[in-house]
Amino acid sequence: MSRAIFRPLAGLVLTLVATGLLSSCDKNPREKILAKDRVVFMCQHPQGKAIIPAELKTHSGEVDVIAPMWYDIRPDGRIALIFPDIDQRDYLAFCRENGIAVLPVFRNFKPKDFLLNPAALDRAVREIAETLKAEGFDGVTIDIEEDCSDSRTKQPMLDFLSRLYREVRAQERVVCVTFNPVYWGRGWQNEELLPFCDWAFSMFYDYAGPWNKKALNATAPYEWPEQNRDLKRDVARIMNPANSPKVIFGIPAYGNRITLDEAGHCLDFKVAYVNEFLAEQREVKAPRQWDPNARTPKFEYQAQGKRYIVWYEDEESYRWRMTLACELKAAGVGIWSIGAKGGLDHDIWKVLREYRSGYLCKP
Repeated sequence: MSRAIFRPLAGLVLTLVATGLLSSCDKNPREKILAKDRVVFMCQHPQGKAIIPAELKTHSGEVDVIAPMWYDIRPDGRIALIFPDIDQRDYLAFCRENGIAVLPVFRNFKPKDFLLNPAALDRAVREIAETLKAEGFDGVTIDIEEDCSDSRTKQPMLDFLSRLYREVRAQERVVCVTFNPVYWGRGWQNEELLPFCDWAFSMFYDYAGPWNKKALNATAPYEWPEQNRDLKRDVARIMNPANSPKVIFGIPAYGNRITLDEAGHCLDFKVAYVNEFLAEQREVKAPRQWDPNARTPKFEYQAQGKRYIVWYEDEESYRWRMTLACELKAAGVGIWSIGAKGGLDHDIWKVLREYRSGYLCKP
């Protein structure tokens, strides 16, 4: 999820949107989930716990799959609720009533700990499979927080995914793997992960953030000539006609605010959801600007001797990303994330309707 906003997707994000899903008496829920041409995949922010976001109730018809961040994979391989006191029953009942598949996120912020311990890896596979069956989830979302540069953990991660995939498929459920292809050149390739999952949620964001105050840009710039990575180059590198039908195209619902001093040095780098920045824009009465390289809107203003540049998302930036997902024939689009304070902005729901209906995918 997003590295910047309580990330397990690097969150991501994620929410997939599908119709006609799933009841406990379905003979093959897996086939129903995977049969959809265009999936809207929503991640739910961990702050949302097991509360059904008001906007999900309003826009339930636009969501096919939701991935609430509910579980941790502990260093010993034990599976534990992030918030032990949550009650998932009402949440699951709502999703079933509205045809939304539930693929909870199992996050692993210290993956080396269980990947380097064969007994812990065994336990993680077993307990995840048992949890899916016991709770009646439609599948699982595994959030990969480990890049692929460590030779000690790369193959164990693939072994873990391979074994889990066999267990989950045997239950006729679905596996989604979320990963960040950026990682400054150390990201996973789709070809490495796709044999062990039904979907790969590629987080095409977090190119810029507070971890690097010299690289200042939108969180998901399409072109960034000054850097060695951007969305355009990553899409070309990791997506092709053979693998795109398994890829969920990750889209951020948040932006970056950069504070500069008079000399142009970065003083602060803030990440926030779009609604917060839209309120700030109204307050300072700053006009919208469009950056043709980043293909992202921004606004600028000055206050108390400081200069502010705010990158956010709007109807135009969402639309070109989702249109690109159509052109690439991706399995769907994934959003990081629902359930955060303030909710998602109006534009994203508008464009998701256009995407889900097929309007954006017309030749």
